[in-house]
Amino acid sequence: MFQKLRALLVTSKNLLLLEFFTSIVVLLTLLPQCTQTTEKNTINNYYGASPEQYEQVWNRRKKEVTERLPQADDKEKQLLKVELAKIQVKQNNLHPSYEKYITELKERIAELEQFKSSNPQLFNKAIGALKQGKNKVADDLFAQVEKNNVDTIKTVAEASFQRANIAEDEIRYADALAHYQKAYRLTPNNTLYLNRLGFIYNILGKYKEAFKYYELALKSDLKTYGEDHPKVAISRNNLGSAWESLEKHKKAIEYFELALRSDLKTYGKDHPQVATYHNNLGSAWESLGKHKKAIEYFELALKSDLKTYGEDHP
Repeated sequence: MFQKLRALLVTSKNLLLLEFFTSIVVLLTLLPQCTQTTEKNTINNYYGASPEQYEQVWNRRKKEVTERLPQADDKEKQLLKVELAKIQVKQNNLHPSYEKYITELKERIAELEQFKSSNPQLFNKAIGALKQGKNKVADDLFAQVEKNNVDTIKTVAEASFQRANIAEDEIRYADALAHYQKAYRLTPNNTLYLNRLGFIYNILGKYKEAFKYYELALKSDLKTYGEDHPKVAISRNNLGSAWESLEKHKKAIEYFELALRSDLKTYGKDHPQVATYHNNLGSAWESLGKHKKAIEYFELALKSDLKTYGEDHP
């Protein structure tokens, strides 16, 4: 049809209409490409770092830690060894580790976009940087929020918390701990901050401190939400993990079972969080040498995840 109309315009020697028509055809030709490019960029921005960039982060971080180790004192050396072990786990499980990073990034961005900041301009820029996988830029922007909003405690606390998340993502645990501590000091009743602080202490092998913050989180959540709430289940699961780290497997099982019972009521049996608790219980029973019992829970976790994700998911 375009060819026939063009021929008609040429025959009629209407050059202005011919030029206009040619421009329209060019635009119509380019439009699908522009739309496709825009959609691709939006997806890339939302998903943060590419798999290649993600791999480079761990290669670079491993080099930093390895070079620092010989110069470190005994206390720092212990921390660096923990970090090096965690980096190695990431490198050995690169694909599932990347998938987990993407999932958690999406959740974090969704929560951040709901946060009512007293400095929305800087927060939005930081969110944009996180979406592009530019953690250093995001960290600098959150640092500006901390500096420029000292009179708004909630906003400064959230900025500190986000800086802790970034440091934890990059396995910079000393920095993560410092930022989580600041967030907690500013808003001591925020159970999310309490749980993350407990988590870092647990990673660092400081179990007494980990229990302290996990138990504070559980107490607060029970008071706020009651027994059968997902946040209460998370706090109980965290306590179970802490007991598991101490090889107190029976105690761990108590907390894992409470978390499982709660989330079964909330979500039903085929939910990813329920699968996680089944898996945790399987690990705990396996540690006690109860292999048949462990297999029961692992099979429940597998069955649930197959329904949720399908065969080819990490």
